[in-house]
Amino acid sequence: MTKNTPLFLAIALVIAACSGADGNNPESIDGELRAPTGAVFELALWPGEGIPEFAATGAPLLLRDQPHLDARIHDTLVVSEGEPIGYEATSYQTITPARIEVLAADSISGRDFGMASTVAREEYYDPTISERSFAVGPSTILELLQHRAEGSCLIRIDGRVVEAVTCPTLDGSGYRAAGEPVVSWWIYVVHGPSAGWVEVRDDQLRLTGRRL
Repeated sequence: MTKNTPLFLAIALVIAACSGADGNNPESIDGELRAPTGAVFELALWPGEGIPEFAATGAPLLLRDQPHLDARIHDTLVVSEGEPIGYEATSYQTITPARIEVLAADSISGRDFGMASTVAREEYYDPTISERSFAVGPSTILELLQHRAEGSCLIRIDGRVVEAVTCPTLDGSGYRAAGEPVVSWWIYVVHGPSAGWVEVRDDQLRLTGRRL
């Protein structure tokens, strides 16, 4: 059940049309993709291994134009507790990275995404982005952006986004992390005629499983 569905359905369709094939709609400044407002980095994938599946908690879902809390709410979706919630896109954002201190000279192997603030799904799976080695030392500005699956993680090495094969935070002798990054997870919910971005929180959405 929604409020003002006909008007906001039209808005939702415009959003979806502008967002590309995966339904995501990162912000653009002068043609360059930027992370959503309030985030320093965005990956257009979910965290963890396997495709997440969600069910409603019964709480109203506020549908937003963009995946951040300052975005306009264009509809409210009320769904019974336990009902499956479908989605067409995801936005996993780093709000505040965690600084990693490099204790001694070392090297980190990983895929280089360059000086990026957002990585699209297609780019993440691009086979032409190959693995390389990065020399690091005590003067390196190293930041943890997001944990990925099987011990890997997304980090920034002097501003360059790298998916480290083995996250340096797992090496307690060579690196020291100052806590964990602050992250935010959003999905582009499509439920009947309604669509919009919803933040993944325990009080709104229940993770029911993952499909491999």
